[in-house]
Amino acid sequence: MGGNTFDLVGTISDLLRRIEEGRKTIRETQNVRDEFWRICANRDDALRHSQELQLKMLSLGEPAKSEAKAEFDFHVAEYHRLDSESSDLWRQSNDTLTFIDPFGSDVLLLLERLPLRPEWDVYRDAVGAIDVSADGSWKDPPTTSALGTLEMRLREMLDLATPKQRGPVRRFDPFPTPDGARWKDVSITFISEHRVQIAVLRVIETRSYAEMGFEDRRGGGGKPDGAWERLKVLAKASGRIERPSDFKRPGWPKVEKQVQVIRARLRELFCIAGDPLPFRKHIGYEAQFRIKLSNSVGH
Repeated sequence: MGGNTFDLVGTISDLLRRIEEGRKTIRETQNVRDEFWRICANRDDALRHSQELQLKMLSLGEPAKSEAKAEFDFHVAEYHRLDSESSDLWRQSNDTLTFIDPFGSDVLLLLERLPLRPEWDVYRDAVGAIDVSADGSWKDPPTTSALGTLEMRLREMLDLATPKQRGPVRRFDPFPTPDGARWKDVSITFISEHRVQIAVLRVIETRSYAEMGFEDRRGGGGKPDGAWERLKVLAKASGRIERPSDFKRPGWPKVEKQVQVIRARLRELFCIAGDPLPFRKHIGYEAQFRIKLSNSVGH
C-alpha cells in the first residue's frame, strides 16, 4: 500500500481479495490446528498419568514399585515427545496466521487515507471498531461475524469510491440533475405503489419503478424488485432503517444487500457524488435525501 499516490479503489479491492485468500488459507490449513489440539490433549494425558504414578509409587513396595516406575518413565518420555511435537505444530499453526496482522494494519492505513469528506466519516468509525485479529473470524463457518461485517463495509466503500459517469445506462435514463445538486436537494415521494414524484431543486419528474431501474426482469419483468419494496419501507420510515440489536438476526443480510442495490441505482439515476444512504453506527441506515409516502399511499 506504499507509493507516492494512493489508489483508493485498488486498495479496497486488494483488501477484499485478501479476505478471500485468507479464508482459503485458514480452510486449507485447518488440519494443522486440529492436529495441534489433538497432540496437546494426548500430551496432557501423558503428564497426568505420570503425576498420578509418581504419587502412587510412594506407597508401593517392590516389585510393584518397579513396574510403576517403568510405566512412569514411559509416560514421561511420551510427554516430552508430544510436547516437542506440539511445539512444532504450534509454530506451523502460527505461520498460517501471519497474514492477519498485516491485513489489519493495512485496513487501519486505509482508514487514515480515506478522503476527508463527510460521506466517509461513518466508515472511519464503523470499520475502525471491527476486530478481525482472531482466527475464528476467518474460519468456515466463522465463530464471530466480524470479518463478514468488514467485508460488507469494504464493498460499500468500494461502491462509494468507484467513479460514476453521467450518460445513458442500460436500464433507465438518468435524471436531469442540475449541476451542483447534492443529496440533500433530492426529494422522492411515493404517489402510488409503483410510481414516485422526484424533485431535485427546480426539476420535477414522475417515474415508475422500471424508469428508476428497479424492475425485476426475471420471468419477463413487469414487476418491481425487492430493492424497490425496501425503498418503499424507507419512505414509510421517513428515511431510516434502524440498526438491529443483533446483526446476525434472520433477514438482516437481505436488508443490507437491498440497501447496496438502492445506493447503486440512485447514484446511476442522479449522478451525484457521495453515499445517498450511509450507515450510522448508533442509528442504522439514514437517507441523505428526503423520502416519504404521499397521503394517497397507505401507511
